[in-house]
Amino acid sequence: MDEEAAAGYSILHISDLHRSHTDPISNSELVSALVADARLYAHESIRVPAVNAIVVSGDLIQGVGLGVSNYREQLDEQYVVAEDFIVDLTNRFVGGDRSKVVIIPGNHDVDWNAAFEAMEEVPEDQFQKDISSVLAHEDSDFRWDWKKRKLYRIADKSRYEQRLDAFWDFFDRFYRNVSGLLRVERGADANLFELANGRIAVAAFNSCLGNDCFAFHGMIPRAAIASSDLWLSDHGDTHLLRIAVWHHNFDGPPYRSDYMDSDLVRGMIGRGFRLGLYGHHHKAQIAAQQIHLPGQETMAAISAGSLCAGRYELRRVLIGSTTL
Repeated sequence: MDEEAAAGYSILHISDLHRSHTDPISNSELVSALVADARLYAHESIRVPAVNAIVVSGDLIQGVGLGVSNYREQLDEQYVVAEDFIVDLTNRFVGGDRSKVVIIPGNHDVDWNAAFEAMEEVPEDQFQKDISSVLAHEDSDFRWDWKKRKLYRIADKSRYEQRLDAFWDFFDRFYRNVSGLLRVERGADANLFELANGRIAVAAFNSCLGNDCFAFHGMIPRAAIASSDLWLSDHGDTHLLRIAVWHHNFDGPPYRSDYMDSDLVRGMIGRGFRLGLYGHHHKAQIAAQQIHLPGQETMAAISAGSLCAGRYELRRVLIGSTTL
Protein backbone atom coordinates (compact mmCIF):
# COMPACT_ATOMS: atom_id res chain seq x y z
CA MET A 1 0.00 0.00 0.00
CA ASP A 2 1.44 3.40 -0.93
CA GLU A 3 1.82 6.28 1.52
CA GLU A 4 -1.14 8.22 0.07
CA ALA A 5 -3.53 5.28 0.48
CA ALA A 6 -2.33 4.53 4.01
CA ALA A 7 -3.02 8.11 5.12
CA GLY A 8 -6.46 8.27 3.47
CA TYR A 9 -7.37 10.37 0.46
CA SER A 10 -8.46 13.97 1.03
CA ILE A 11 -10.31 16.17 -1.49
CA LEU A 12 -10.73 19.92 -1.06
CA HIS A 13 -14.21 20.53 -2.50
CA ILE A 14 -15.15 24.17 -3.07
CA SER A 15 -17.93 25.74 -5.09
CA ASP A 16 -19.48 29.07 -6.04
CA LEU A 17 -16.35 31.19 -6.00
CA HIS A 18 -18.13 34.14 -7.68
CA ARG A 19 -14.77 35.80 -8.31
CA SER A 20 -14.72 39.36 -9.62
CA HIS A 21 -12.21 42.20 -9.52
CA THR A 22 -14.90 44.29 -7.75
CA ASP A 23 -15.46 41.77 -4.95
CA PRO A 24 -14.47 43.25 -1.56
CA ILE A 25 -12.98 39.89 -0.46
CA SER A 26 -9.58 39.33 -2.04
CA ASN A 27 -8.05 36.11 -3.32
CA SER A 28 -5.40 36.24 -0.62
CA GLU A 29 -8.05 36.41 2.11
CA LEU A 30 -9.82 33.34 0.72
CA VAL A 31 -6.61 31.35 0.26
CA SER A 32 -5.44 32.32 3.75
CA ALA A 33 -8.73 31.10 5.25
CA LEU A 34 -8.43 27.74 3.48
CA VAL A 35 -4.79 27.33 4.56
CA ALA A 36 -5.77 28.15 8.14
CA ASP A 37 -8.54 25.53 8.00
CA ALA A 38 -6.06 22.93 6.75
CA ARG A 39 -3.73 23.66 9.66
CA LEU A 40 -6.63 23.40 12.11
CA TYR A 41 -7.97 20.12 10.71
CA ALA A 42 -4.52 18.53 10.87
CA HIS A 43 -4.58 18.80 14.68
CA GLU A 44 -8.16 17.75 15.42
CA SER A 45 -8.89 14.55 17.32
CA ILE A 46 -10.03 12.93 14.07
CA ARG A 47 -7.27 14.26 11.84
CA VAL A 48 -8.09 15.30 8.28
CA PRO A 49 -5.13 14.36 6.07
CA ALA A 50 -3.40 16.86 3.81
CA VAL A 51 -5.23 17.71 0.58
CA ASN A 52 -4.54 15.30 -2.29
CA ALA A 53 -6.88 16.80 -4.90
CA ILE A 54 -9.13 19.82 -5.48
CA VAL A 55 -12.66 19.91 -6.93
CA VAL A 56 -14.21 23.22 -8.00
CA SER A 57 -17.86 22.55 -8.76
CA GLY A 58 -18.83 25.63 -10.75
CA ASP A 59 -19.62 29.35 -10.60
CA LEU A 60 -16.01 30.45 -10.85
CA ILE A 61 -17.01 34.05 -11.57
CA GLN A 62 -19.87 36.40 -10.69
CA GLY A 63 -20.90 36.87 -14.32
CA VAL A 64 -22.27 39.87 -16.21
CA GLY A 65 -25.89 40.93 -16.54
CA LEU A 66 -27.82 41.56 -19.74
CA GLY A 67 -27.28 44.78 -21.63
CA VAL A 68 -23.64 45.43 -20.65
CA SER A 69 -21.81 46.73 -23.73
CA ASN A 70 -18.32 45.45 -22.87
CA TYR A 71 -19.54 42.19 -21.36
CA ARG A 72 -16.79 39.98 -22.81
CA GLU A 73 -14.10 42.28 -21.46
CA GLN A 74 -15.67 42.13 -18.00
CA LEU A 75 -15.97 38.34 -18.16
CA ASP A 76 -12.30 38.03 -19.08
CA GLU A 77 -11.34 40.32 -16.18
CA GLN A 78 -13.31 38.14 -13.78
CA TYR A 79 -11.62 34.99 -15.06
CA VAL A 80 -8.22 36.57 -14.44
CA VAL A 81 -9.20 36.85 -10.77
CA ALA A 82 -10.60 33.29 -10.70
CA GLU A 83 -7.54 31.87 -12.45
CA ASP A 84 -5.12 33.59 -10.07
CA PHE A 85 -7.06 32.15 -7.13
CA ILE A 86 -7.21 28.58 -8.46
CA VAL A 87 -3.55 28.59 -9.52
CA ASP A 88 -2.48 29.81 -6.07
CA LEU A 89 -4.66 27.14 -4.45
CA THR A 90 -3.18 24.47 -6.74
CA ASN A 91 0.38 25.51 -5.92
CA ARG A 92 -0.21 25.56 -2.18
CA PHE A 93 -2.29 22.41 -1.75
CA VAL A 94 -1.22 19.95 -4.48
CA GLY A 95 2.26 21.14 -5.36
CA GLY A 96 1.14 22.82 -8.58
CA ASP A 97 -0.07 19.52 -10.12
CA ARG A 98 -3.05 20.62 -12.24
CA SER A 99 -3.96 17.03 -13.11
CA LYS A 100 -5.22 16.81 -9.51
CA VAL A 101 -7.66 19.71 -9.99
CA VAL A 102 -11.18 19.10 -11.35
CA ILE A 103 -13.06 22.15 -12.63
CA ILE A 104 -16.55 22.46 -14.11
CA PRO A 105 -18.71 25.46 -15.09
CA GLY A 106 -21.78 26.70 -13.26
CA ASN A 107 -24.69 28.93 -14.23
CA HIS A 108 -22.76 32.11 -13.35
CA ASP A 109 -20.15 31.06 -15.91
CA VAL A 110 -22.82 31.24 -18.63
CA ASP A 111 -22.55 34.39 -20.77
CA TRP A 112 -26.10 35.76 -20.77
CA ASN A 113 -25.35 38.36 -23.44
CA ALA A 114 -24.01 35.79 -25.91
CA ALA A 115 -27.10 33.65 -25.29
CA PHE A 116 -29.44 36.59 -25.83
CA GLU A 117 -27.67 37.60 -29.05
CA ALA A 118 -28.51 34.14 -30.40
CA MET A 119 -32.24 34.68 -29.84
CA GLU A 120 -34.96 36.41 -31.82
CA GLU A 121 -38.30 37.67 -30.55
CA VAL A 122 -41.35 35.68 -31.63
CA PRO A 123 -44.30 37.94 -32.62
CA GLU A 124 -47.44 37.31 -30.60
CA ASP A 125 -49.43 36.33 -33.68
CA GLN A 126 -46.96 33.46 -34.19
CA PHE A 127 -47.32 32.02 -30.69
CA GLN A 128 -48.23 28.36 -30.60
CA LYS A 129 -51.48 27.51 -28.86
CA ASP A 130 -49.90 25.67 -25.96
CA ILE A 131 -46.84 27.80 -25.16
CA SER A 132 -46.33 26.24 -21.72
CA SER A 133 -45.80 22.74 -23.08
CA VAL A 134 -43.40 24.07 -25.74
CA LEU A 135 -41.35 25.88 -23.10
CA ALA A 136 -41.32 22.85 -20.81
CA HIS A 137 -39.85 20.53 -23.41
CA GLU A 138 -36.34 19.41 -22.50
CA ASP A 139 -34.86 20.39 -25.88
CA SER A 140 -36.98 23.48 -26.47
CA ASP A 141 -35.55 26.35 -28.51
CA PHE A 142 -38.09 28.75 -27.00
CA ARG A 143 -37.57 30.99 -23.97
CA TRP A 144 -40.00 33.19 -22.05
CA ASP A 145 -38.94 36.54 -20.59
CA TRP A 146 -41.11 37.11 -17.55
CA LYS A 147 -39.97 40.71 -17.08
CA LYS A 148 -40.99 41.85 -20.55
CA ARG A 149 -43.64 39.18 -21.18
CA LYS A 150 -42.00 38.24 -24.46
CA LEU A 151 -41.31 34.97 -26.22
CA TYR A 152 -37.92 34.31 -27.79
CA ARG A 153 -36.52 31.54 -29.97
CA ILE A 154 -32.91 30.42 -30.21
CA ALA A 155 -32.28 31.23 -33.87
CA ASP A 156 -28.48 31.06 -34.07
CA LYS A 157 -27.39 27.74 -32.55
CA SER A 158 -23.68 28.30 -33.14
CA ARG A 159 -23.78 31.66 -31.33
CA TYR A 160 -25.81 30.12 -28.51
CA GLU A 161 -23.15 27.43 -28.00
CA GLN A 162 -20.58 30.20 -27.47
CA ARG A 163 -22.19 31.31 -24.21
CA LEU A 164 -19.53 29.37 -22.23
CA ASP A 165 -16.59 30.47 -24.37
CA ALA A 166 -15.05 32.63 -21.64
CA PHE A 167 -15.07 29.64 -19.28
CA TRP A 168 -13.60 27.29 -21.89
CA ASP A 169 -10.87 29.82 -22.72
CA PHE A 170 -9.85 29.77 -19.05
CA PHE A 171 -10.18 25.97 -19.04
CA ASP A 172 -7.82 25.70 -22.04
CA ARG A 173 -5.22 27.90 -20.35
CA PHE A 174 -5.37 26.02 -17.07
CA TYR A 175 -4.96 22.51 -18.54
CA ARG A 176 -2.64 23.38 -21.45
CA ASN A 177 0.28 20.91 -21.62
CA VAL A 178 -0.82 19.16 -18.39
CA SER A 179 0.05 15.47 -18.38
CA GLY A 180 -1.80 12.75 -16.47
CA LEU A 181 -5.29 13.74 -17.63
CA LEU A 182 -7.63 10.89 -18.54
CA ARG A 183 -9.97 12.52 -21.12
CA VAL A 184 -10.18 16.28 -20.83
CA GLU A 185 -11.18 18.59 -23.68
CA ARG A 186 -12.78 21.97 -24.28
CA GLY A 187 -16.57 22.03 -24.54
CA ALA A 188 -17.11 18.45 -23.39
CA ASP A 189 -20.34 17.51 -21.64
CA ALA A 190 -18.21 15.25 -19.43
CA ASN A 191 -14.47 15.36 -18.76
CA LEU A 192 -12.75 12.40 -17.12
CA PHE A 193 -9.98 12.61 -14.55
CA GLU A 194 -7.97 10.01 -12.65
CA LEU A 195 -6.83 10.48 -9.05
CA ALA A 196 -5.07 8.51 -6.32
CA ASN A 197 -2.65 6.73 -8.66
CA GLY A 198 -5.50 5.32 -10.72
CA ARG A 199 -7.73 4.18 -7.87
CA ILE A 200 -10.32 6.95 -8.40
CA ALA A 201 -12.10 7.98 -11.61
CA VAL A 202 -13.86 11.36 -11.72
CA ALA A 203 -16.52 12.29 -14.27
CA ALA A 204 -16.85 16.09 -14.37
CA PHE A 205 -20.25 16.91 -15.89
CA ASN A 206 -21.36 20.24 -17.35
CA SER A 207 -24.87 20.68 -15.90
CA CYS A 208 -25.57 23.89 -17.85
CA LEU A 209 -27.24 22.32 -20.89
CA GLY A 210 -29.88 24.82 -22.05
CA ASN A 211 -29.09 27.19 -19.17
CA ASP A 212 -29.17 30.88 -20.14
CA CYS A 213 -30.57 34.32 -19.31
CA PHE A 214 -34.17 33.03 -19.28
CA ALA A 215 -33.76 29.33 -18.42
CA PHE A 216 -32.20 28.68 -15.02
CA HIS A 217 -32.53 24.91 -14.70
CA GLY A 218 -29.66 22.45 -14.47
CA MET A 219 -29.37 19.67 -17.04
CA ILE A 220 -26.76 17.08 -18.03
CA PRO A 221 -27.21 15.21 -21.33
CA ARG A 222 -28.21 11.68 -20.37
CA ALA A 223 -25.94 10.39 -23.11
CA ALA A 224 -22.96 12.06 -21.38
CA ILE A 225 -23.49 9.93 -18.27
CA ALA A 226 -23.81 6.76 -20.33
CA SER A 227 -20.83 7.55 -22.55
CA SER A 228 -18.63 8.26 -19.52
CA ASP A 229 -19.50 4.84 -18.12
CA LEU A 230 -18.80 3.17 -21.47
CA TRP A 231 -15.49 5.01 -21.95
CA LEU A 232 -14.24 3.95 -18.52
CA SER A 233 -15.39 0.37 -19.10
CA ASP A 234 -13.86 0.20 -22.59
CA HIS A 235 -10.50 1.46 -21.33
CA GLY A 236 -9.94 -1.23 -18.72
CA ASP A 237 -11.71 0.34 -15.76
CA THR A 238 -9.93 -0.85 -12.59
CA HIS A 239 -10.89 2.11 -10.41
CA LEU A 240 -11.96 1.39 -6.85
CA LEU A 241 -14.21 4.46 -6.72
CA ARG A 242 -16.16 6.50 -9.26
CA ILE A 243 -16.89 10.13 -8.37
CA ALA A 244 -19.34 12.37 -10.26
CA VAL A 245 -19.04 16.16 -10.15
CA TRP A 246 -21.66 18.64 -11.38
CA HIS A 247 -22.93 22.09 -10.39
CA HIS A 248 -26.70 22.24 -9.79
CA ASN A 249 -28.49 20.91 -6.73
CA PHE A 250 -31.06 18.23 -7.57
CA ASP A 251 -33.86 19.18 -5.20
CA GLY A 252 -35.47 22.50 -4.45
CA PRO A 253 -38.53 24.22 -2.99
CA PRO A 254 -41.80 24.74 -4.88
CA TYR A 255 -41.89 27.58 -7.41
CA ARG A 256 -38.13 27.41 -7.98
CA SER A 257 -36.83 26.31 -11.37
CA ASP A 258 -33.05 26.48 -10.96
CA TYR A 259 -32.26 22.91 -9.94
CA MET A 260 -31.60 19.63 -11.72
CA ASP A 261 -33.70 16.51 -12.28
CA SER A 262 -32.83 13.94 -9.59
CA ASP A 263 -33.29 11.16 -12.16
CA LEU A 264 -29.91 12.20 -13.58
CA VAL A 265 -28.30 11.40 -10.24
CA ARG A 266 -30.02 8.03 -10.14
CA GLY A 267 -28.62 7.38 -13.62
CA MET A 268 -25.13 8.01 -12.22
CA ILE A 269 -25.73 5.63 -9.33
CA GLY A 270 -26.86 2.87 -11.67
CA ARG A 271 -23.56 3.25 -13.54
CA GLY A 272 -21.39 2.81 -10.48
CA PHE A 273 -20.82 6.34 -9.21
CA ARG A 274 -20.70 6.21 -5.42
CA LEU A 275 -19.78 9.79 -4.52
CA GLY A 276 -21.32 12.97 -5.96
CA LEU A 277 -19.97 16.50 -5.45
CA TYR A 278 -21.96 19.61 -6.41
CA GLY A 279 -22.77 23.18 -5.35
CA HIS A 280 -25.13 25.92 -6.62
CA HIS A 281 -27.57 26.35 -3.73
CA HIS A 282 -24.92 27.75 -1.37
CA LYS A 283 -25.75 25.18 1.27
CA ALA A 284 -23.39 22.56 2.70
CA GLN A 285 -25.13 19.20 3.12
CA ILE A 286 -24.64 15.46 2.77
CA ALA A 287 -27.39 13.11 1.63
CA ALA A 288 -27.57 9.45 0.68
CA GLN A 289 -29.27 8.87 -2.66
CA GLN A 290 -30.46 5.34 -3.34
CA ILE A 291 -31.97 3.40 -6.21
CA HIS A 292 -33.76 0.09 -5.81
CA LEU A 293 -31.58 -2.21 -7.83
CA PRO A 294 -30.26 -5.55 -6.60
CA GLY A 295 -27.87 -4.61 -3.82
CA GLN A 296 -29.60 -1.30 -2.96
CA GLU A 297 -27.03 0.87 -4.72
CA THR A 298 -26.30 4.17 -3.00
CA MET A 299 -24.41 7.43 -3.66
CA ALA A 300 -23.19 9.85 -0.99
CA ALA A 301 -24.07 13.26 -2.50
CA ILE A 302 -22.13 16.14 -0.93
CA SER A 303 -22.90 19.80 -1.56
CA ALA A 304 -20.31 22.48 -0.83
CA GLY A 305 -21.53 25.77 0.56
CA SER A 306 -20.61 28.96 -1.26
CA LEU A 307 -16.96 29.94 -0.99
CA CYS A 308 -17.59 33.61 -1.69
CA ALA A 309 -21.06 34.45 -3.00
CA GLY A 310 -22.26 38.01 -2.60
CA ARG A 311 -24.86 38.90 -0.01
CA TYR A 312 -27.63 38.79 -2.62
CA GLU A 313 -26.81 35.18 -3.58
CA LEU A 314 -26.42 33.73 -0.08
CA ARG A 315 -29.42 32.11 1.52
CA ARG A 316 -30.86 34.03 4.45
CA VAL A 317 -31.12 32.23 7.80
CA LEU A 318 -33.58 33.43 10.39
CA ILE A 319 -32.40 33.10 14.00
CA GLY A 320 -34.90 34.48 16.50
CA SER A 321 -35.73 37.90 15.15
CA THR A 322 -32.39 38.41 13.40
CA THR A 323 -31.84 37.73 9.71
CA LEU A 324 -28.29 36.74 8.74
